[in-house]
Amino acid sequence: MHRQDLKAEFTGPEKSDDVITPYVAFKARWSSTPTEFQVDWYLKTIGDRVPAKDIGSYLRSRRKMSDNSSWSYNFGYAETEAN
Repeated sequence: MHRQDLKAEFTGPEKSDDVITPYVAFKARWSSTPTEFQVDWYLKTIGDRVPAKDIGSYLRSRRKMSDNSSWSYNFGYAETEAN
């Protein structure tokens, strides 16, 4: 996602852990300038299936990926009233 011509500088979270497992890899990166904000998500599936014995750890990694990618921003601006 890339937004430009912003009236304020936005930042991403201070900490966004990479998720690397034998089955999937996920990374989220962000960069910003005073007028631009960019977020890049990288997802790579490594295997085509998860063995039943590993499903619990796989589902925990999916939850962590969801947490690391659920960023919410409001790029709208409220105009202040002149007194």
